[in-house]
Amino acid sequence: MIKLARLACWVGAITVLFGAWPGLAGEGGGSNYLQGTYGDWQSGIFGPPGLYYRDDLFRYNASIGARPLGGRVAGSSDETVWGNLSKVAYLTDYEDLGARIGTAIAVPVVINAHVSGEASGAGFSIFRAGNVSGLSDIFVTPVILNWVIGNHHLQLSPGFTAPTGSYSVNRLLNTGRNYWSVDTAGVYTWFDPQMGTDISLTAGVLANTTNPATHYHTGAEFHLDWLAGHFFSETFGAGATGYYYRQVQSDNGKVIGPIQANNFRGGGAAAGPAFIVNIPIFDTTVSVIGKALFDFANKDRFNGNLYMLSAAFKF
Repeated sequence: MIKLARLACWVGAITVLFGAWPGLAGEGGGSNYLQGTYGDWQSGIFGPPGLYYRDDLFRYNASIGARPLGGRVAGSSDETVWGNLSKVAYLTDYEDLGARIGTAIAVPVVINAHVSGEASGAGFSIFRAGNVSGLSDIFVTPVILNWVIGNHHLQLSPGFTAPTGSYSVNRLLNTGRNYWSVDTAGVYTWFDPQMGTDISLTAGVLANTTNPATHYHTGAEFHLDWLAGHFFSETFGAGATGYYYRQVQSDNGKVIGPIQANNFRGGGAAAGPAFIVNIPIFDTTVSVIGKALFDFANKDRFNGNLYMLSAAFKF
């Protein structure tokens, strides 16, 4: 048996820093939810009070068939996105309603995104292939509430995505989605510090405003992210992670072409490996986290693979 009481606090603190990303269904076959972003090690556990930082570097390559985009129907396309997500959280020792309180913000940047597509047929518009980069849509979690009952950890973290990224109806790929989203998420972690086993689940419902440039409304979305892993020592853990996504409300909007918004409702699921390595550096510990997710079920949504490498620490 390994004793991981101290590690439970530390890892939980740096993995609480999750956030949304404009996934590349909703309009365009994407969403302000990026699959797998919420599935992480001990995601329901708070650490000691203080300021925490986490940086996620990821590569996402995917393809999609015809879908509504910019008020028209875009044909099939392929994309490769390199992105970075910088996240800061402040955890307090203040309690209310029996829960500790924190706050977090996530700032995403598209390092480089390349897309190529084609369109043909009545009502179709031709979009050019190309590259895009820049600031994306910022995700803010004003209040995080965390409860602990033995080995059970519960968390409520409502947040919102602001349309801070660039957007044009004439582009096949944008760094922003041009509408606001509110994501109400609940997190559950069961972690036994004697065994080193971690089971973490995050479920949320994402509500979206209408895109003012296209008058298109992406329907409400449900997402469930999970991770099941085991710490083999205080410095290394390995396991599996994945997600399930389903639109629970159809889209709404005028689309010129053969696809109607109210018939467009996305869904998907993926799974893959995950690991964590804790490295003591001076008077802190840097956690290096890696995971890969491979889509095995998709409908009206991008289908692809996500690779993410993260580093996190407490200031």
